[in-house]
Amino acid sequence: MIKDPAGGLVWIYTEKAVFRYHIQREARDVWQMYMSMNKFDLAKEYCRDRPECMDIVLAKEAEHCFQDKRYLESAKCYALTQNYFEEIALKFIEAKQEEALKEFLLKKLNNLKQSEKTQITLLVTWLTELYLNRLGLLQSDEGKHEVFQETRDEFRKFLSSSKHKECLYNNRTTIYDLLASHGNVDDMVYFSVIMQVSVDALYPG
Repeated sequence: MIKDPAGGLVWIYTEKAVFRYHIQREARDVWQMYMSMNKFDLAKEYCRDRPECMDIVLAKEAEHCFQDKRYLESAKCYALTQNYFEEIALKFIEAKQEEALKEFLLKKLNNLKQSEKTQITLLVTWLTELYLNRLGLLQSDEGKHEVFQETRDEFRKFLSSSKHKECLYNNRTTIYDLLASHGNVDDMVYFSVIMQVSVDALYPG
């Protein structure tokens, strides 16, 4: 057997015949080899133009990170896959990984189209509850004041998101109720101001 590197041809000869083969897309399934070796970056390089294969690699990488207890990395990968949303969320809930769950939900939310209003509402409400739970825990721990402030800043950035302001406005009663149930007066005031700005932006004049 002889390979012609210039023409991409492979010549195979026997005593009675000569065969010529033209090999195309030789690296087509190399991604599977790299994936089996847990070399996910290389695997993704070889299936960049094949979304169905990319999804398999991302799911495998997400599961690998999850098993290694690298939950935040796992969440980021899972958010890019077509895996069932509820199934993945349950994995993080059962593992008691609330931060990873939040990361997963945020990534999913950012990947949704504006027309997917039901899913957006679900995620916005769920994320609000997660933020409030986290803030409540941090506020009761005097040694975590800095983390509390960082989380509050992150939460307020979420509440003032221009991308989801219509959803937040349309569901403002639910958000107010959640804030009130957690006794979060400061953020209720902040949200009230944001909602007034949203009214002016959504319904000018």
